Amino acid sequence: CTALTGMRGSTQAFAGERASESLHFRFTLPAGEPPVRVQGMQVIVNYQ
Repeated sequence: CTALTGMRGSTQAFAGERASESLHFRFTLPAGEPPVRVQGMQVIVNYQ
């Protein structure tokens, strides 16, 4: 798991992981925050 700092961004948290493995998303909001509607997602994987 990795926390995101905002609605957009990037992370190195998965560096070294296999790109062929499953990736699951689970969202939570801090207590008291209003619901957010997710309208789209994009994952870009850079590999060598």
